[in-house]
Amino acid sequence: MMKTVSRTGVKEFGIIPLDPLPLRNISATVLDGITINVSEGAMKGMKNCVINEFNIDWEKERGYMNVTCDVLSLKGQIVVSGENPEIQSTIGSNTLNGQGIAEIKLDNTNLYIEVSIYLTKKDGEIYLTMSNKNRIYLYDIGKAHFITEKVMFPNDDLSQIVSSYLNDNWRTTMKQFGSVFMNKALELFIALIAKFCDAIPTSKYITEDLNPFLKH
Repeated sequence: MMKTVSRTGVKEFGIIPLDPLPLRNISATVLDGITINVSEGAMKGMKNCVINEFNIDWEKERGYMNVTCDVLSLKGQIVVSGENPEIQSTIGSNTLNGQGIAEIKLDNTNLYIEVSIYLTKKDGEIYLTMSNKNRIYLYDIGKAHFITEKVMFPNDDLSQIVSSYLNDNWRTTMKQFGSVFMNKALELFIALIAKFCDAIPTSKYITEDLNPFLKH
């Protein structure tokens, strides 16, 4: 059921599809002074992710999820600005002010998600309540590939130079730049699942009797 919802959403409950997952107005700082802002972007591939493990500790009211995604991609409009002497040898200037299109492809991503979760009873039905409160997100990426298009600074297309630099330094780039976007994507992912849990009683997708675990 969750896989179907992730593909189609549930319009009557305000649940949008998980794929593509919209990401807008997100900023990250890289290279100690260069800011990258994604004004309009989207992450694709979430619908094909596999939940390897999903456990709930009812006493601690914590949910633990391990997810594997073969391929994730993030594409969007970017604006790059800032100053750093390290880029002088790469682009011929220590200042960047430009915009373009960027795409990140992530191979073999493993996600660990820990969230607050508990049971409530409404109108005779039991529901899961999930939130991003005290959340923990960890991820491991097998490989990241960067593709940039029409990256103009100000009138020169530096797409190839920027792509080569990012791909040669993908681990460092993902630590500085990727973590912001992965955390935001996971936050939205959990928020959408929480909407599903608030709207659909557990009897529709869990066969276990949950009454003994009710606290609220």
